[in-house]
Amino acid sequence: AHNKVNYAQAFGYPLFIETVAHAKDRPPAWEKVKIVQKYMEMKDRFDWVVWTDCDSFFMNKAGSDGQRYDLRFLLSDQILGGAHKDLVLSKDGTMLNTGFFAVRTNSDWSETLLKAVYGPTTSDANEMVFVRHPWWEQASMYFLFEFMNQHELSQRVHYFPQRVFNGYPKEYSNNVHGHYENGDFVVAFSGCATYVSQEKCNELFALYSKAAQ
Repeated sequence: AHNKVNYAQAFGYPLFIETVAHAKDRPPAWEKVKIVQKYMEMKDRFDWVVWTDCDSFFMNKAGSDGQRYDLRFLLSDQILGGAHKDLVLSKDGTMLNTGFFAVRTNSDWSETLLKAVYGPTTSDANEMVFVRHPWWEQASMYFLFEFMNQHELSQRVHYFPQRVFNGYPKEYSNNVHGHYENGDFVVAFSGCATYVSQEKCNELFALYSKAAQ
C-alpha cells in the first residue's frame, strides 16, 4: 500500500484502501465492482473513481513532459477526446484488463454498466455464469461489450495502450501481452501465479516495488 500512498500524496489525491468484503459469496475479484459503485455515489466529491489492484505499482510519477503521469491529465477531456467518455481501461492482447481502470462518477451509463457487469445477487443454483469464470468481472464486461451497440461503445469507452496502465513484467508474461518497460506508468502482476510460482511472484513484487520511483 505504501506505493499507492506515495503516489496519492505526490499529486494530492484521496486514497481509500478497502479491507471489508462487499461481494460476499463471490471470488475476491468481484469486490472491485461493489467498491467502485460505493465511491461513484460521491458525485459531489469526485469526478472520477480510479481502481487499482493490490498487485500493481505506480512506477513513474512524472514523464518527460512533467505531467504525463498525473491522472488529472490522463483523464482530461483533452486526452480522452471529449467529455462523453465514461470508462477508461486497457486490453492485454487476450482480454479486457480491469486491474487498473477509471469510471466517471456523474454517469448514468457507467452506473448501468456496472450493475449489469455484477449481475443479480441470487442463490448459488441460479448465480450468473461469470461469477466463477476464471476472468470473473472482466469476462462479464467483455460479454456485455460484445453485444453492445459498437458506436455507443466507442463513444463511451476509451482504451489506453496496455503499457500505460497495465504493463506486465517481461519476466513472466508472453508475447501476446504488453510488457512493462522502464519509465512506464504502472506495472501490473495480473495472473502472475498462473505463469510462475508464487515464490517467484513474490521476488518480482519486491524487485519492482524497490524500483518504483
